[in-house]
Amino acid sequence: MANSNIYFFIVLISIIVSIISIRYAINLRNYLKEFIAVSKKISNKEFHSKINISAKGELGQLVDNFNYMIDTIDTTIQEVEYKNLQLKSIVKSISHGILAIDINGNVLLINKEAKNIIKASYVDPIEGKNINNVIKDDKILNEISRFIGSKKTKMKQITNDEEIVYNIKLDPIYLQSSKNVIIGSIINIENVTERVRLENMRSDFVANVTHELKTPLTSISGFVETLRINENIDHKTRDRFLGIIENESDRLKRLIDDILLLSFIENKDTI
Repeated sequence: MANSNIYFFIVLISIIVSIISIRYAINLRNYLKEFIAVSKKISNKEFHSKINISAKGELGQLVDNFNYMIDTIDTTIQEVEYKNLQLKSIVKSISHGILAIDINGNVLLINKEAKNIIKASYVDPIEGKNINNVIKDDKILNEISRFIGSKKTKMKQITNDEEIVYNIKLDPIYLQSSKNVIIGSIINIENVTERVRLENMRSDFVANVTHELKTPLTSISGFVETLRINENIDHKTRDRFLGIIENESDRLKRLIDDILLLSFIENKDTI
C-alpha cells in the first residue's frame, strides 16, 4: 500500500512538472516569436516597435534591456540624421564647390557648385559613386587622386583645358577615435578665374604706372635742375620750362588719381 502511494505521488509530481514545463516552453516560444517579430521590425528601421511582454526575473530584465536598447538606437539615429541635415544645409549654402569622399574615393557628400565644376549629371545620384566615374575634368581628377590619403592639408592651383583656373584644397578626415587613421577627405574647389584675371590686370597696371611715373618725374627733375643752375635764362624760355613742369605735374596727378581709384575699388570689393 505504501509503495502504491509513493508511485502515485511520483506519477502526480511528474505530471505536474510536465504541465509546468510544457506551459513554460509555450510561453518561451511565444516570447521568442515576439523577440523575432520586433527584431525584424527594427531591421526595417521601425524603431517605435517594442516588446510587449509582462515577465519577471531574468526574462523581464532582458525585455527591459532590449526595449531600452531600441530607444537608445532610435535616439542616436535621430541625432545623426539631424546633424546630417544640418551639415547638408551648411554645405549647400557654401558658394564654392565642396566634395567629401572616403579613403577609396567614393563620394559621401557634394554640393551644387561642386556638381557644376565637375560637370556631373543631376539625374543620377552622385553619392556612393567613385570620383573616377563622376569627375569629367582630368586635371581636377588627377590632383584629387594624387592627394587622397594625405595626412596634411594640400593646396594646388590648376588651369584646365578650357583656361578655367581652380584652387583645390584637400583636408584629411580622421577617425574620431584615432587621429592617426584617415577615413576620407574634404575637398574645396573654387573657380578663381576672374580673380586671377583681375590680379593679372592689377599687376600689369602697377607695372605700367611705375614706368609712366618715371617719365614725368625725370622730366620735372631735369627742368627744375636747369632752372636752378641757370639764373640767366630768358623769361620766354623760363616760362616754357615752367609750362612743361606744370604739364608733367598734371600728368603725375592723373596717374596718382588712377592709383587711388584702383585702391578704392579693391577695398570696396573686399568689404
